[in-house]
Amino acid sequence: MISSNDIDAWLPQTQCQKCEYADCKSYADAILSNDADYNRCPPGGQATIDGLAMLLGKPSKSLDARLAVFEDFKIAKIVESECIGCTKCITACPVDAIVGSGKRMHTILINDCTGCELCLAPCPVDCIVMESVDIPEPDTRFINFPQHTSSVFRRARQRRVSRTNRPTMSERHNKKQSIHKKADIQNEILAAVERSKKRLKTR
Repeated sequence: MISSNDIDAWLPQTQCQKCEYADCKSYADAILSNDADYNRCPPGGQATIDGLAMLLGKPSKSLDARLAVFEDFKIAKIVESECIGCTKCITACPVDAIVGSGKRMHTILINDCTGCELCLAPCPVDCIVMESVDIPEPDTRFINFPQHTSSVFRRARQRRVSRTNRPTMSERHNKKQSIHKKADIQNEILAAVERSKKRLKTR
């Protein structure tokens, strides 16, 4: 039985949304449920489409003509002298490859950047550029990417999802207050029951 994890293993993990899904795992889920075709991954290219076709036992096909063809692997770079520290790119990055804080210069961790380009549109001052990188040893499965980047990108995405799913301090505080409030109500009920018992005994 094929699982979405089997399909996800054939995706390059750029998390770029060029397939029109939130991330590679969501696209894999959609392929498994037949909500999406298996030829919608421009970064993976024909090699990925062929691999998915083989996995699914279906004929190979070309990349969906409505999608832009992937040219070469690039990583984002911030022109630091122009960065205003708005943090919008940090929020947009699907793998937490951008570090910085409000009103302070940001920078990109080049070994973690998937080249997804999702940080470009939110930047209000257009201080992010995409730069080609030399690939001395291409990945045997994802020929447009350096070796092992897919596993690095997948772990980075999992960390990002795990971090963003954690409750905020405000949510933890509200939950704690809710627990205390529930305990207070229970104590009030128990106290009322005890008072009622005492009244019955004195009659």
